[in-house]
Amino acid sequence: MASESRMNIFLKALSKTVSDIKCHTLKPEQQECIRRLIYCGEDVLAVLPTGFEKSLVYQLLPTVYQNLHLLETGEMKHFMIVVVSPLEYIRQQQVANVAKTMCGVRAAAIGESEENDKKMPEGKYNIVYGGAEQWLNNRWKKCLQYGGLHQSKVLVVDEVHTIETWGIGKKGKAAFREAFGRLSELRSFLAMHTPVLALTATANEEMRNRLAKYLGMKRIEHIVVSPNKNNLRFTVLRADKELHCFDWLIHLMLERKGETPFTIIFCRTVNDIVSLLTHFLMRLETSGIYTDGEEPAHERCLLLGVYYSQTPKNHKESVSSLFEGLGGNVRLVFASTSLSMGIDFPHVQYVVHYGPSRNLTSHLQEA
Repeated sequence: MASESRMNIFLKALSKTVSDIKCHTLKPEQQECIRRLIYCGEDVLAVLPTGFEKSLVYQLLPTVYQNLHLLETGEMKHFMIVVVSPLEYIRQQQVANVAKTMCGVRAAAIGESEENDKKMPEGKYNIVYGGAEQWLNNRWKKCLQYGGLHQSKVLVVDEVHTIETWGIGKKGKAAFREAFGRLSELRSFLAMHTPVLALTATANEEMRNRLAKYLGMKRIEHIVVSPNKNNLRFTVLRADKELHCFDWLIHLMLERKGETPFTIIFCRTVNDIVSLLTHFLMRLETSGIYTDGEEPAHERCLLLGVYYSQTPKNHKESVSSLFEGLGGNVRLVFASTSLSMGIDFPHVQYVVHYGPSRNLTSHLQEA
């Protein structure tokens, strides 16, 4: 009976949280993630496809813990979680999203400002974001081990597939970002039995088992939603030296210019990005790469964009905001795989893979 009673209290706390933030009804898989973490105290590895609102799962956690504690004890208490997120732009986007949609929840990302960084160990925030390298440096390890962040209720690893794709070296090659291969260390810095929530959009059973091992997940619940989407159609074209495989897109841009459907071309290397950008600039010429207008061409808006690790921050933000439907003129972006992680672009109509992805998981992530 006691167990049933606590379950009822948990459901009331969850219901109040969803009501307070004016959230639509949670999907069953989102609710099950939260139940397993808070009520059962289990680790959760969730594979939830792009557009499924994965981040909502952990953004609700501090408030659910708070409401549960209030219902059980009659007292208000501050709760925190820590989030490992692979890219700075994703972290900034999520902090802004929490401020806009999560009433009463405070979020910040390590490195945004020294003032915020000083407040984090004091427990001033409910959600603290950081990259793998940031969490594993001495300053933040000490905060997790001895400071105010030690009592964080959940360790969240977002885009968890990056542990394998970035953090594990292969065939004698060093890992791209070896800190991602060491994330299991973070568990030892937090309070005993702190559950882990690992999130990704795509991972088959073999990969999920490897990821769970990398993170030292023991009592673990796998929650998996198929990435299959009925609105996707895949077409394969042979790429010749003259790149005639892109004629359809070039003709479309010449015809529709600023009305061209949003399109992303994922490239395997920076050299591929440069080659394709050069090809499109030559084929489209001035009339096809700028918006219409009476001003000189160089004063009009360019319809092409580039997004990879060395792209200037302001240009990355411009591309991302545009594809999220927040205005702008770029219609075609040449990108590395980083554009596929943690960002939902509902307005994109065409996705082109110039060459095969590293694996099927990456291909689905980009699609």
